[in-house]
Amino acid sequence: MEPRIQYATANDGVKIAYWTLGDGKAPLVMTSPLVFSNISVEWQIPALRQWYERLAVRRMLVRFDGRNLGMSERGVALESLDDFILDYECVADRLGLARVDLVGLDGPGQVAIKYVAMHPEGVSRLVLWGTPVHNRGIFTGDRAEAILSLVERDWEMATEALAHSLLGWARGPVAHTWAEFIQQNITQQDFRKLFTAIAKNDVTPLLSRVTVPSLIIHQTPFAAIEDARTLASAIRDAQLAQLADLTGAPWENEEGMRLVEEFLAAGAGEFKGVEARLPSGTAVILFADIADSTALTERLGDAAFRAKARDLDAALRTVIRDNAGTPIEGKLLGDGVLAVFTSARQAIEAALACARAGNDADLWTLWGSSLTPGWPDCSPVVAVASCL
Repeated sequence: MEPRIQYATANDGVKIAYWTLGDGKAPLVMTSPLVFSNISVEWQIPALRQWYERLAVRRMLVRFDGRNLGMSERGVALESLDDFILDYECVADRLGLARVDLVGLDGPGQVAIKYVAMHPEGVSRLVLWGTPVHNRGIFTGDRAEAILSLVERDWEMATEALAHSLLGWARGPVAHTWAEFIQQNITQQDFRKLFTAIAKNDVTPLLSRVTVPSLIIHQTPFAAIEDARTLASAIRDAQLAQLADLTGAPWENEEGMRLVEEFLAAGAGEFKGVEARLPSGTAVILFADIADSTALTERLGDAAFRAKARDLDAALRTVIRDNAGTPIEGKLLGDGVLAVFTSARQAIEAALACARAGNDADLWTLWGSSLTPGWPDCSPVVAVASCL
């Protein structure tokens, strides 16, 4: 049975439609996977409804339509995406939600980021699936002007142009269905307001203020991998998962849905994420060496240096094996240790552990990485590179 749609009133008087599903003690607020939200229509999509029901098994799932969208009040002012924060706040207040988990998909994930930055004490965990850090490109420049020029003259063509531009022209049937959804759930006038507000948004300055455990999911055709890397590097407690290209809708991607559910259910430090995918035939090489060994030898003396170097060599090889790597035997590279991994994540974890081992041995270490074939040009003790 469809959840009962209720209304909360934002501080500026706008009526916001919402529903809840499940009665668990861990509330989850989720943006629409369809970007242009309609909490009534979404429930009529069988696969999406099933995901909502999965998420609500152990928690209370909260979905709402932002202002000018879906079942919420339309025709109201919208100056920036900050206005949507009022919608989050009024729904949380109406339900008495002191602390929630947030899932933000695609562009609406930017509002989730803003909410976390403004209410850090009110959020436990954050998932961002395909969220861009800014909206320059499709929402600015000549293409954006062309889409906006069509809104009044040919509303159907404008939505088709937007949908195909964002999803890719090769995904014609999916883009066409999404364009029809947009037409049903926002007016032309409100579309112009939203489009203009989206174009101005850039969450980059807010990322350092997001301090909750966060899962960043990258998946084509959503935001570029550069956006995912920016989010994962700037958010202090974030993990990045890169999935295979999306072939259907997000709620039809079992791996992505499983990742979200496991992350939300995990206790502190329990979520292990996913293995990074490597192209077929690719190996990951780790090279560890003692930086500036000549100066160290002069400082410690030859015998002491050699003893420390032997101990470090043994420690590094243990670290490599503990992280499922294969050390190459033989004195091939002076004081260096060479190893092969089949997993990028295991190689990086081994690199970090090797650096710690060097510090413990009082042989100061540095490490760097390269994602292209060949050796990094740095002052190494630990370097990671991929090669075919």
